[in-house]
Amino acid sequence: MATNPELQAVFGMPPKEAVTYLADKFHIPSEGWETVAAETQQRAFTVAQTAGFNVLGDIYDALKRALDEGWTVKQFQDHLEPLLRTKGWWGQAVDPATGEILKTYPGTNRPVRYGSSARLKLIYDTNMTVSYGAGRRYRQQATRGLFPYWRYLATLDNRTRPAHRALHNRIWPADATIWDHIYPPNGFRCRCTVQAVNRETAMAEGVQATGEIIERNVPVNAAGDQVKVKGWRSNGQTFFPDPGWDVAPGKRDNLKAQLEQAKSRLP
Repeated sequence: MATNPELQAVFGMPPKEAVTYLADKFHIPSEGWETVAAETQQRAFTVAQTAGFNVLGDIYDALKRALDEGWTVKQFQDHLEPLLRTKGWWGQAVDPATGEILKTYPGTNRPVRYGSSARLKLIYDTNMTVSYGAGRRYRQQATRGLFPYWRYLATLDNRTRPAHRALHNRIWPADATIWDHIYPPNGFRCRCTVQAVNRETAMAEGVQATGEIIERNVPVNAAGDQVKVKGWRSNGQTFFPDPGWDVAPGKRDNLKAQLEQAKSRLP
């Protein structure tokens, strides 16, 4: 299996678990990312503004090939653009013949944008980063006996978000509840990661005090729609991931129970 050199450089791991994470997802077309709960996004593959278009499977299949075959973002874009153009999921939601705006973002007069090179890059980056994050988390959970603590690592440069910078180098027990909500990525284009450390290192460098989960409602569009975001408070400090990013990649702990409940309701 080939590996993507761009992501390999960031995560330093082959994508075996990342491929499994993406392959296990079912499909949910959506009107916008905020309409799909963060918990559901860990079990479902969705792309905003795909409702009503038969393109979600095409994007999903291209992402799987990108992981399997190590495609670069340009290969991903070049593969999808002709197909998406053919199916009408490209450019703005404007009638080319009349100039009529066919669909707008909530609370605005701006036409919805479907596919574009920039949009495909964001889809590629986001899904690759989350898949690799899930793969890394799976591996770290499997070695918690040897490395029972995790260290948050941010990429420190002029693009680092202040909230992410504040978490840099902090260590918590690997089974601490905080990791259910701050395991990166913690937003679009987040470059943070987590390092597993042994007990001796954690004791020498200091383990953060336990805290509590907190919540707040955050507006996500011009129409004033809000989503609930879970964060963490400890020693008077708070941290909130970006809206829609407050569930650890690969966290599907209650999936089996939900499936059993669904099966029990079937005739």
